[in-house]
Amino acid sequence: MKRVCFLINDLENIEPTNCLVLTNALLARGDRVYLGAIDRLILHLDSVLVSAWPVDTPLKAGDLFLSPTDQLLDLNEVDVVWVLGFGRRESFLDKMQLLWTLSHRTRVINSVDALMYLHSKYHIGTLADDVFRYPETWASSDFDLLWRVFREQGGTWVVKPPARSMGRDVFLLRQDDPNARVILQHMTGNGDGEFCIMQRYVPEIISGEKRVLIAGGQVVGQYKRVAQDDHRTNLHQGALPLPCDLDTQEAELCARLGRYLNQVGACFAGVDLVYPYVLEVNVLSPGGILTIWELTGQNLAPLVIERVIG
Repeated sequence: MKRVCFLINDLENIEPTNCLVLTNALLARGDRVYLGAIDRLILHLDSVLVSAWPVDTPLKAGDLFLSPTDQLLDLNEVDVVWVLGFGRRESFLDKMQLLWTLSHRTRVINSVDALMYLHSKYHIGTLADDVFRYPETWASSDFDLLWRVFREQGGTWVVKPPARSMGRDVFLLRQDDPNARVILQHMTGNGDGEFCIMQRYVPEIISGEKRVLIAGGQVVGQYKRVAQDDHRTNLHQGALPLPCDLDTQEAELCARLGRYLNQVGACFAGVDLVYPYVLEVNVLSPGGILTIWELTGQNLAPLVIERVIG
């Protein structure tokens, strides 16, 4: 029997997310599960504690998140700590430092290195080679620099924050758009030095983008997302999910990425793919398990747990 603590955001109710399906899959195989609020990590002497509560029965969407009998759980005494949420942005570095300290005694999924450096969208571009491509990308807080690149190089670009999800603040910049300059000023903080990513638009994405789930270094499932109401392929922004397969080249690319992700401790990740382009790698609770379940009737949660935890 494994003892697993999921670190999640402090919410009022349980939502239909990875937390729900992974918790229920662990309970079904007889493991012990705790839910801990990541914003309530505590360091005491040589132990990292968290405000947590045990889960004794399967979760249902809408269940209360908080228990009236909160207790402190010593994370050194569980087998696995699985991070499913970052909580408040203001204390991100404090939490990563606490998790890094914890990781010397308890297994943390995904690794702190993976959470720090892959989630930000910067690192994946350095891996591009003759096997896969990464769209031309600039990352900066300097509006003047990005605006000059945009105007001099021409074409269509995507502007997005480096470490957010669900398609929030993702803009398409076209040369004839009178709002392009305003958008880029906004994304760089209107002079406050906020970083943003400006990435060359990949027109092939019109046919859809594939989300590939990789667990323990191996592909466990995939589906396609096709934009509907605007350019974004995120389900939270109205994209249409469709079942799909990987062709030989896509499968080879994902197998190679899977080996690398496993080496750096990204045990469960979602790769966004428009072959031969890899657009992003999501290492914080990547969506897809529930969508694939709805599309195909296959619940991947037990397989993900087997590949990640054993």
